[in-house]
Amino acid sequence: MTIRTPETSRMFATALLSGAMVFAIQSVGCVDIGGPTGCQTQEDCRDGRLCIENQCVTFEIYDDPENNASNNSANNQTTGNTTPINTTPGNRTTPIQVLCEDTRQGCSDCMELSPEPLDFGLVPVGERRVEQINIRNCDDERSLGVYDFGLEVEGDFEISAWSVSEPPFQLAPGDEAFINITLEPTYEGDHYGVLAIESSATGEAFAEVFGLALSVPDDNVCPTARATAFAPETGRPPEKTLDNVPPGLILLDGSQSTDRDGAISRWQWGLERRPDGSSASLEFSEGPEAEIFVDAPGRYELLLRVYDDFGVESCEPAQVFINVCDDCEKEP
Repeated sequence: MTIRTPETSRMFATALLSGAMVFAIQSVGCVDIGGPTGCQTQEDCRDGRLCIENQCVTFEIYDDPENNASNNSANNQTTGNTTPINTTPGNRTTPIQVLCEDTRQGCSDCMELSPEPLDFGLVPVGERRVEQINIRNCDDERSLGVYDFGLEVEGDFEISAWSVSEPPFQLAPGDEAFINITLEPTYEGDHYGVLAIESSATGEAFAEVFGLALSVPDDNVCPTARATAFAPETGRPPEKTLDNVPPGLILLDGSQSTDRDGAISRWQWGLERRPDGSSASLEFSEGPEAEIFVDAPGRYELLLRVYDDFGVESCEPAQVFINVCDDCEKEP
């Protein structure tokens, strides 16, 4: 997909109900629709938004007269919710168009990409490696409009998946989405690419992606991952499983991982599961040590994968479990 700046004449169409209904989106903007924005008159809406069908919207929504006649037979059916990430316009029985103004005023202009750059490290020729780039709307009040994204590469990278939908889509205030980038090298050497994202944020956002592909000897042995966790507040020694831990900082250590026919070149920590109510995330780390702040009671599950000096992944990932207590004073 080639990135290009959205223009007023640019159109996107999505077929619904086997082509009976169509959303036509022109110069795709950030449509601010939702229950909390209910209104009776224009005065009920802030920031110059319009009151349309008892909803405060950033851009005008109207029926498409050209399609009304052909779609009357479908008017008693529902299209379902097509708006991603915590914005629910509700079911509609007529096709709509979203008409965007010439400016993007009213949309979020704050977007963060992480990690940036995205380093795949060493990757064996012929192996498929998948990494993620997160898109975050860093505005606490306005939705972020994501219009288009694409990948220009010199190598074997491709966009393989995204968490929301194919653009265009929206991210509600503070929400995140991700794009999966795949590297499956067919030759040795450097592979390089640039992910470009066109959105309502100021300017175009870019994230570099790169990796080095190597051929692996037939007798190479995969490395062994070993991991422990340590809770400084408890004073207990590092363990693979920490029980009855109060909320707080947890130190992770993968330095005991080994490769019997070489050396460890990369440590990759992942948070696989966290309890309801937790917003815990791993602090970025390029080495064997990492940190996480556990903020809610329940069970946290983490994995460590290591890679040798040919980019070969550990035979099995190492697991770490952290059980955070609800009322630690009552725990035995």
